[in-house]
Amino acid sequence: MGASPDEPLPDGVGDVTFPGWWIEVRDGVWWAAKRTSPAWARPESTCPETTRPESTRPLESGTWFGAAGVADRETGRRREPVDRFMIGSGGKAFTSATVLQLAAEGRLSLDDTVEKWLPGVARANGNDGGRITVRHLITHTSGLWVTGFDADMVRAYHTREGFAEHRHDVWTVAKLFELQMSKPPIFAPGESFAYTNGGYHLAGAIIEKASGNAYEDEVERTVIKPLGLTGTYARPLAEAGIRGPHARAYSRMFIRDGVDPAILNTANYESHLQGPETDPVDVTDSTSFAWAAGSVASTTGDMLRFTNAMIKGTLLPPAQHREMWTTVPTRDWIPNTRYGTGVSEWTLPMAARCTPWSG
Repeated sequence: MGASPDEPLPDGVGDVTFPGWWIEVRDGVWWAAKRTSPAWARPESTCPETTRPESTRPLESGTWFGAAGVADRETGRRREPVDRFMIGSGGKAFTSATVLQLAAEGRLSLDDTVEKWLPGVARANGNDGGRITVRHLITHTSGLWVTGFDADMVRAYHTREGFAEHRHDVWTVAKLFELQMSKPPIFAPGESFAYTNGGYHLAGAIIEKASGNAYEDEVERTVIKPLGLTGTYARPLAEAGIRGPHARAYSRMFIRDGVDPAILNTANYESHLQGPETDPVDVTDSTSFAWAAGSVASTTGDMLRFTNAMIKGTLLPPAQHREMWTTVPTRDWIPNTRYGTGVSEWTLPMAARCTPWSG
């Protein structure tokens, strides 16, 4: 994450409305740190030296990438820059870039409806694929309900016991669609914003229809190969683990014992997660239902190259690059944030903007 204001900025602590981050200016240089304890949840408007996070680093211009920490808790092996890792929802930016490349090639239009490409798929329980466009899918404005909070999904994948039992489940695209259409929409297409994987699953299927290729192969053709991302690939639904050199993946993102999955939503989900005192679970050897919503494995260097290309417009033609960065307001999500197609931007303190997130 970085921001470089054109004019020197006064020293001071930035607006603290960005969950998980501490942002301030010292000697005209932007600094940032990840907040790591509840004590940093709402720091005061001034911050004495003794209470600043030790992990702050200057956000300077230039190019640098690296890796830190332990790649394997069992062996103690240190992480290396060549290590692959699953980039999670960052994969949405790869999906949207692929959609935009297909639009540039005339294979599809962002104004095409889901019904045109996937007849009958989005028709159950009040969902109307004839009104949902490709643009709605990749900007999270489709109105599709948020499948991540399905109670059965939470029990299976967001509790420790459920994950141990279901970590090798193999999802099909048809099964993903069945889940998505099992409940009615939460708003009319284009009416609001709701971050949901389901729109990207539909976009992945449209990529396959429009290109005639598997989703993973089309991401490679349109994004990975043109940018020379030699450490990056999109993982198929049935594949487990990470290919080649990689760091083990660990997670504590499981809900606390006794929490009723039915009460979870975007606003309260994090407050019901287990705390840092719990042991992390090695989740490397598992499949994923993310698919076109987040199945990409990459390296730090490749992600830097990809992000720079998305920001500078060196991959997409000008019209599609503008489309990627035509943003919509978000609701019940990260404050002060607008969303494009697979990317988002924050409005930072003192009117600066940055691009902290692809996904």
